[in-house]
Amino acid sequence: MALSDEVRPEDSVFRQGGDEFAVIVPEANAEEVEEVAARLRGRVSRRGFGSDEARPVSAATGFAMFPADGTSAEQLLGFADTDLFEAKRARRVA
Repeated sequence: MALSDEVRPEDSVFRQGGDEFAVIVPEANAEEVEEVAARLRGRVSRRGFGSDEARPVSAATGFAMFPADGTSAEQLLGFADTDLFEAKRARRVA
């Protein structure tokens, strides 16, 4: 998987459904997580779309930090989803 190439060996990438993926980045601070997110967005934009790799594709990312943003998987995914929605909204406004 192309996204797995952009994370550390101890990180986990998995598909949540549709076009949404989650990445678990253990023992990382917010700056390190943002660096991972930037690499993932870059990888998506370089891949193109479908068989026509000339078509540009963009990605938005949202993230949550344990335990500040939640202590359960449900809380963390919910926070990350809200962060993702805000990133998408901000991109549309800009």
